[in-house]
Amino acid sequence: MSMSPIPWTLCTEIFPTHVRGLSNSLTTTSNFLFNYFVSAVFLTATSSEVGKVVSYLVLALFAVLAWIFVYTCVPETKGKSLQDCVDLFMT
Repeated sequence: MSMSPIPWTLCTEIFPTHVRGLSNSLTTTSNFLFNYFVSAVFLTATSSEVGKVVSYLVLALFAVLAWIFVYTCVPETKGKSLQDCVDLFMT
């Protein structure tokens, strides 16, 4: 369980059909780049006790911010058609 599938789920609903492929490509690219950055820095950052605490606090902060963003900015789309979702995000 994580926030990992959110970019793909969200992008298929919020973007119009004519840009959906490009938006999913950009979302996937940015997701993998940030995953690489975290994995490249994490072992070095956690080599000391202070680094471990700071690293996990930063990860926890980003998780809380992501949850707040999804909770406040992403409307419920369950049971709605794809066109309803597109219309919802176009306004």
